[in-house]
Amino acid sequence: MTLVKQKPIVPPTHINEIMYAMWPAQALKAATQCHIFEALEKNAKDAKEVAKELKLDPRGTELLLDAIVSLGFLSKAGSPAKYSIAATDIGEQARTYLIAKSPLYVGPWFASGEELGKMWRNLGDNIKSGKGVMEVNKDHEAVDIFPKLAEAIFPMSYATAKQVATLLKTDKIKTEWLVLDLAAGSGVWSIPFAEASPKVKVDALDFDAVIKVAKHFTKKYAVEDRYAYIAGNWRDVQIKVNAYDIVILGHILHSEGKEVSKELLKRCFEVMKPGGRLVVAEFIANDERTGPVFPIMFALNMFLATSEGCVFSEGELKEMIEEAGFKKPYRLTPDHVVVIAEKP
Repeated sequence: MTLVKQKPIVPPTHINEIMYAMWPAQALKAATQCHIFEALEKNAKDAKEVAKELKLDPRGTELLLDAIVSLGFLSKAGSPAKYSIAATDIGEQARTYLIAKSPLYVGPWFASGEELGKMWRNLGDNIKSGKGVMEVNKDHEAVDIFPKLAEAIFPMSYATAKQVATLLKTDKIKTEWLVLDLAAGSGVWSIPFAEASPKVKVDALDFDAVIKVAKHFTKKYAVEDRYAYIAGNWRDVQIKVNAYDIVILGHILHSEGKEVSKELLKRCFEVMKPGGRLVVAEFIANDERTGPVFPIMFALNMFLATSEGCVFSEGELKEMIEEAGFKKPYRLTPDHVVVIAEKP
């Protein structure tokens, strides 16, 4: 008699991690709502001290502090245990983005994230029907949604945009650059260029309601004197041909879909000077569409939020840019989801 050895049952570890992924996000949101990071900004404190200062429940405060320690934003040491903002890169992120007085505070983004969560609740039904929840790429919904969204996501892109302006040596330019920030949103992708050199002038194009958000941020970052504004949909407005040294598409192509993106890239080619450069920021999937996780998930988000929106693979995006007439598109660095190309 031959005995068949049964394969041991594998615990659902990875499934559990995914199923409860919302918990860390909610814990971090609660920490900002309760001003945990402000309480620990200067000095380490124990849970009772934090609870007393912030007028919170002592037991809940200790549990929340331990949760934020487990996420790497706080450190815990001593007896009784004292908590402090971690002296690590993650701790530095807390100081930069999770303290309300910081200019890059991400608190408003948590509210936007809640709205996105609502959109995802019936994903299975949407997949069955083939219909999303919204069409934010259509004018009537874009005007309602994008002003708040543009303001909320400013902190999420600013550091990368600063790195782009630096890597393109904007601070070294000898002659004036005219920059077109197309579908500018908050202006987050062009503001670092203006900060880097007084020789940078920017035309920001977007819906009038969104331009009001850009004006707020250009004033906040003291570059408003170098901005001009073009109100409207890029399809309908007149844009100067062969005029721009830099054209920026900051997270716009994914909401337009492939065919409209091709049209938009051709428009960018027309308005750019020979020798000018295209800057495209996107969430880029690998060519096999097996990862990274965020771009692949973001493609589902575009299915829910737009009529034609999508996520491009790196090869697909570079091919579209070349088809529009640009040469030698390249990823700025392996870590950046930014592609640069030049007009011959």
